[in-house]
Amino acid sequence: MSNNASCGGIFVSGTEEAYGTYVANIISYWRSTGLNIDLVAPMHEPDNSFGACTQEGMQVSATQRADVINGVFAALEKQGLSTTVGIVADEAATVSLAASELLAGFPAIAHHIYDFPSDNEYTSTAAAWWVRPLAQDAATRKDSTPQHQEKLLGK
Repeated sequence: MSNNASCGGIFVSGTEEAYGTYVANIISYWRSTGLNIDLVAPMHEPDNSFGACTQEGMQVSATQRADVINGVFAALEKQGLSTTVGIVADEAATVSLAASELLAGFPAIAHHIYDFPSDNEYTSTAAAWWVRPLAQDAATRKDSTPQHQEKLLGK
């Protein structure tokens, strides 16, 4: 992170591999203690830097997120975890941000609904996401385990 603190900074481009190794090491440690981690979200609400430091987090621009995910995936792969730990992204804070980021190329998305959309708005947005050829996405995703792909495909 740009400020070497747990909040208030931005993700520094070029550190994806190191960050991925950091995340994979944490997962490896906890799995070695018997805690079965099978999904990881490498960023939380990345639209916000949490500058007030009321919680930890860093801003990760939409253009950086795929590189962060690829860095985490590569580190999981090096540690033999890529077939058992899936990656969830991108943790946008609002439905509108999540929708725009999904259209930017994310095959699956996790998000918050701090914009409190109406049922109709949320349903129509969610329907647009799931109308995409999910089976094709799941079959080609680098950030999903085979087990997670089966869940996505309803198997």
